[in-house]
Amino acid sequence: MGNVLDINFDKESFDFIVVSGVVHHTPRPFKALDNLVYVLKKVGKMYLSIYNRNSFYFPEFYTIGHIFRFLHKYKMQRLLNFFIAPFQFALRGISGENVSREHAQRIFADRYLTPVASFHTNGQIREWCDKKGIKIIKKGTLKLGTLIWFLIEK
Repeated sequence: MGNVLDINFDKESFDFIVVSGVVHHTPRPFKALDNLVYVLKKVGKMYLSIYNRNSFYFPEFYTIGHIFRFLHKYKMQRLLNFFIAPFQFALRGISGENVSREHAQRIFADRYLTPVASFHTNGQIREWCDKKGIKIIKKGTLKLGTLIWFLIEK
């Protein structure tokens, strides 16, 4: 296990870094990127995915998610469990596949109960990259636009 805010690797240790679903769950996302750039070799590349502020998930996390995090904080698990079945049904409809209750619970917890999440725009990530002297060479979206991904070159 590691901590992206406290990396214990030498400068320019890696040719390629994959960081997916991490930076937006830290209290200091720019510092996390700064640390990753530090350990990336001069000709290295990085794949970064991060929550998209311009997605439907941003208001969902701060409205519905706020209610669920409140219930979770005050140990109202029975009430939270009430929402799992409809959530599981929605996942089945979206994916077209059978989704187990356990899998639905994991996705629900990741989506709504995570205590730290930040949302970012393409422009913000571009500014961060400019500050660090790195270049975005490709970008796109994943999961119905919930995530934006970047292939970055040092």
